[in-house]
Amino acid sequence: MKSVKLAGLCSSLMIFASSAVHADQYHYGNLLVGGKAIGFGGAYASIADDLSAMHYNPAGLAFQKATKSASVNTLAFEDTEFLGVFTDGSDLKRSSFSVVPGFIGLSSQNNKLSYGTFFTVLDFSQERSTSEATYTMEIQQIPQDVVEFVDYDLDSAGYKIGGSLAYELSDSLSVGFTLSFIYKDLITSQGSGGIYTLPAEYGGTSTGFNARQRITEEQYLVEPTLGLLWKSNLINIGLTYSHQISFHREFESSSRITAPMVLAMNPYATSATMFLSTSNNKQKYPHQFSLGVSKEFERVTLSAQVDYYTSVDDLSYQEAIPLADTLNLQTVTNYSVGLEFKLTADSAVQVAFFTDNSNGDIDTNEAYQRVEDIDINGVSIAYKSKVYDYPYRVGFYVKEGSGNVRYSDVRFVESVFGFPLYPPNDTQDISRAKKHAFVLFASMDF
Repeated sequence: MKSVKLAGLCSSLMIFASSAVHADQYHYGNLLVGGKAIGFGGAYASIADDLSAMHYNPAGLAFQKATKSASVNTLAFEDTEFLGVFTDGSDLKRSSFSVVPGFIGLSSQNNKLSYGTFFTVLDFSQERSTSEATYTMEIQQIPQDVVEFVDYDLDSAGYKIGGSLAYELSDSLSVGFTLSFIYKDLITSQGSGGIYTLPAEYGGTSTGFNARQRITEEQYLVEPTLGLLWKSNLINIGLTYSHQISFHREFESSSRITAPMVLAMNPYATSATMFLSTSNNKQKYPHQFSLGVSKEFERVTLSAQVDYYTSVDDLSYQEAIPLADTLNLQTVTNYSVGLEFKLTADSAVQVAFFTDNSNGDIDTNEAYQRVEDIDINGVSIAYKSKVYDYPYRVGFYVKEGSGNVRYSDVRFVESVFGFPLYPPNDTQDISRAKKHAFVLFASMDF
């Protein structure tokens, strides 16, 4: 009976330690911002001709001659699938839905100087997921009814507010600066467990375990962005630099684990524990450099962009428990290319392809590492037209990817109970996972 109990315990605890889809620290492009910019897959640094320029390249404000406001609303459907998680080999699927009022902005101009302000919602998501596996396993010719379960509640929010200045140096060249303030708030309540029941002829007794964890995290960041934009009949070139700096962070993790099942193996073993960990260590973030190039033809606009994020060496551990508090991040290069085709003077369609690669770096030398390394590809499609002379844009984008995840922080649970709980494997606790996202959006300029 021992092998069944241990397999169920540890496979579920692996998910107990997993991270959230929306609150995804392993990718930089979780949600695209803007209307036209989404249609180009984020390849917008060299175009920047609406108010989302304050987010992508503030130099673009200098070439916008009228006061405007814009709003973008998105409906996001996301799911993550962890492959072969439960002991019987079945997968764990988590899904979530959010409504995000993505972007609102205002701008004005005084001669060659342009200025504006904006507010964008980077994340506003909720998840209420429950998944379980029910099966029968026979150990030593005695069948056991097994129920493994995982519960996951998530509330995640991210807001960005900023102001921009742009100056038209010439008819073709402009420079811009944006200063943004970012607020992030995350609350998760995670639970996992297993119930193991013998048949009536063997006493019908049940045992099991239950593990619960609540995490709260609050961050305040500042982000300066510098932009340069060259526009000509031949080609448009956009260059930007930005860097997020955390100046306040509060983190708290409260965990409770009860496992009476271990007493069947050692009546003197620890069968329940709880611990609280707090931290105000500030995560370091990469420097981002973007280069965009676009070309306008009679009916077609082509745009391409490369976004490069530097690596971050910032691994630190929580004070109360030996689990990571801040992370090392590997270099990331993302690519995007988009096309807009004019149907009429007022209407057009857009198609784009883009990447959202992972900054996670699996290191098997790190004892209790939790990391995801899933590279994602995306495609966006949008339609532009006018209603009562107001331009609007509707569309969607799809993201999908697969890769490796490593949740070896379950090994910490072994150290708490004082003896091995997780059977040895030849994968260093690395398993496969998939991610999917479908996002609808609509925008309008006034």
